[in-house]
Amino acid sequence: AAKVGLFAVGAAATAGFGKAISAASDLEEQVNKTSVVFGKSSGDVLAWSKTTAEAFGISQRAALEAAGTFGNMLVPMGFGRDEAAKMSKRFVELAADMASFNNASPEETLAALRSGLSGEAEPLRRFGVLLDAAKVKAEAMALGLYKGKGALSDTAKASATTSLIFKQTADAQGDVGRTADSVANSQRRA
Repeated sequence: AAKVGLFAVGAAATAGFGKAISAASDLEEQVNKTSVVFGKSSGDVLAWSKTTAEAFGISQRAALEAAGTFGNMLVPMGFGRDEAAKMSKRFVELAADMASFNNASPEETLAALRSGLSGEAEPLRRFGVLLDAAKVKAEAMALGLYKGKGALSDTAKASATTSLIFKQTADAQGDVGRTADSVANSQRRA
C-alpha cells in the first residue's frame, strides 16, 4: 500500500510539473508571437500584459494570445504595427469589460469582437452591438475615410467598425473597474 501511495504522489508531481512546463512554453510562444506581430511596439504590449490578470481578470498568456490575434488581423488590413498594438490592447480590455458587463466569458467576447472586426456582425448582437454595411459606410464617411463612392478599403472598414463597436459598447466600458469586487470578477482574477 505504501508503494502505491508513493507511486500516486510521484505521478501527481510529474503531472503538475508537466503542466507547469506546458504553461511556460505556451507563454513563451505568445511572447514570441507578440514580438513578431508588433515589432518595435512589442515591449509596450508585453509590459501591458503583465497587468491584465489583476486589472482585467485575463492571464498574461491569454492577453498576449488575444492581442496577437487582433494584431494578426489589423496589420494586413493596413494598420502600422504601433497602431495595431494600441488597438489590440483596447480590444482585449473591451472584451474584459464586455464579459463583466454581460456576465459572459472573456473568450466569448473576444471571439465576438474578432468576428465583428472581420465583418461578421451576428456574434456581437448578443452584446448589444449592431453592425451592418450601411452603418459601417456611414461611419467611415463621418470619420473622413470614405467619400461615398466605390468600395471601402480594408483599413477604412476596420476603422469604422472599430469606432462603431466602441460607441455601441459605451455602457460596458470600464465595467471591470466598476465591479472589481463582484464575485464574478474576483473569480476571473483568481
